[in-house]
Amino acid sequence: IDAEKATEEGRFQTARTIYEDDVRQQPDNVVALLKLGDLIFHGGDRAGYPAIRARQYFERALSLNPENREGQEHLVTIAAKMRDSTALRQAVGFAVPRAANPILDIGNNIALGARTGGPYFEEVKTLAEKAPQAPFIAAGTAAMVLEDFDEAVGWLDIVDESPFEQVRQQSLGFRAYLLVAKGEVEEASTLLDSLAQDQGADGGMVVFETQLALTPYVEMSPEDMRTLRQRVGRAEITERRQNVLPSKLRGQEEAFRQALMGTISFRADDITDLEARIANLEAIEYDGDAPDLSRHYVELLEALRAWKNGDRLDALAHIDAAHIPLHWNSGNAPMLDESFNRWVKAELLRETGKMEAAITQYESLVGVSNFLGLLYLGPSYLRRGEAYEELGQYAQAIDYYTRAIDLWNDADPSLQPFVEEARAGRERVLDKMTREPS
Repeated sequence: IDAEKATEEGRFQTARTIYEDDVRQQPDNVVALLKLGDLIFHGGDRAGYPAIRARQYFERALSLNPENREGQEHLVTIAAKMRDSTALRQAVGFAVPRAANPILDIGNNIALGARTGGPYFEEVKTLAEKAPQAPFIAAGTAAMVLEDFDEAVGWLDIVDESPFEQVRQQSLGFRAYLLVAKGEVEEASTLLDSLAQDQGADGGMVVFETQLALTPYVEMSPEDMRTLRQRVGRAEITERRQNVLPSKLRGQEEAFRQALMGTISFRADDITDLEARIANLEAIEYDGDAPDLSRHYVELLEALRAWKNGDRLDALAHIDAAHIPLHWNSGNAPMLDESFNRWVKAELLRETGKMEAAITQYESLVGVSNFLGLLYLGPSYLRRGEAYEELGQYAQAIDYYTRAIDLWNDADPSLQPFVEEARAGRERVLDKMTREPS
């Protein structure tokens, strides 16, 4: 309990010490090993602990309990993050046949495997076929991460025939993000809008729709923003969902809803409503020992408010404090933590002149959260080109400007200004290279 409280408050070193003491006293404590590995992996960037250390704890836990699903999934994700093909092959081969419910979780982790390189992609698909339902989402997502869009479409077509409603909905959401990555934003918006209408007030697709609205290239009128905010207000907390949600998750669901509405207000330049969402978050009460996600979302919205007010350093401080450990959420929190938050931080780093850190943040957008980062693929190419240009690393700048051009050259008319920016950037860099001595 003390360790979980310390983690909730961002005191990662304290939590780590407590779990390490537990492991020393009880070397076969699987729960403590998993908690310690999870803490190091998800909080590691802040605490300074490498992923390899987390992997050691998960391997120890699995040596004691080989059937532990949490440990299996973590090994897959860590191996993918480290781009360790051998370890990933072993982890995926071990985890997939044992997955009790592989519809989504294992599928998403397998998809991360594609980041180890193209030649491994075929093997990822082969392994994925051992798990019912998951393979199609896994392979489709993997194809997206590799920018093999034709391959992704083929796999998603198969997923659409799934007998599982949740799988079909996820597949349609993936398809919308794939359309965005290709630059077909209008078609993606139409798809998401129709899905939200079909599912009514309880439609989970408004979450996908909100994510799209937060991107820097989607044009939405004030009326569009108001309508979307109303949909989110109806969709996330309804009487039907309240009856099935465990009581300790209700506060988290409400916090997520308020956070989504607050980000929409930010996008709509409605600071008054943004501040109201902050107040609503601060007023949420949680049952028993349920994790308090409100303060993390408050930090996010405070970061957005500071950014709107031109205080970028204050905004950076708040966005750093908005870290939401993945194991605290009910399936929704990573959408903000791993995509929108990362984009905001990358933009703030770039605007404050921290170009190298900004590049690292832009790079983290695709792959870390699988399909969500694809919303920012095109803009991240453009931004990386600009950052490398600022650093005087012209070859890299040309590479990323060219990627942006190639990706969206045939995109919707609304995206052509981004393509023109990339073309102008590339021409500017080429001109600098001819004028400056080598």
